Amino acid sequence: MRAFERRVGCGDHPAVSDALELMHLLKAQGPSLGIDPSLWVSSKLDRKLRYQLEDPLSVVSGTLPRWAMVLPRLCPFLFNLKTRKMLLKYTAFGPSFAVHWTQESKVGSFLRRRATVQTELNSQNDPRKIQELSQELSNIEETTTWSSRTSGWARCRAPWCA
Repeated sequence: MRAFERRVGCGDHPAVSDALELMHLLKAQGPSLGIDPSLWVSSKLDRKLRYQLEDPLSVVSGTLPRWAMVLPRLCPFLFNLKTRKMLLKYTAFGPSFAVHWTQESKVGSFLRRRATVQTELNSQNDPRKIQELSQELSNIEETTTWSSRTSGWARCRAPWCA
């Protein structure tokens, strides 16, 4: 067994090991060949990994597919930095942090906007402005709905949540 097969853990899949080894060799020669490092990012793999990470149940329960955990470690150059950071946040710190990051990605902008309006409302003395801000706060809370489509996470439909 070659050293790369042992490191990759794909001994039962020699074609995969060979392909990964070839990519590493080409990546190592890339600068001398004048290949731009950004060309190594695979938009399809990157999109597929982001799709996997957007499933809260699989992230929180730790049931991501094996490739989603192994491939970014073996070939990080295939994924953009944003996706690699997302993978780190969702998988490296345990289930409680995974829940936190998932909720933050879904409703973080809603919570920030609500806090801003609430702070502004608390500092107002003008009755008309208080009424306007109260109405806006009410609208913010109405635009957030519980949806089974998002696995029970609150989803904000307001324009500032996009």
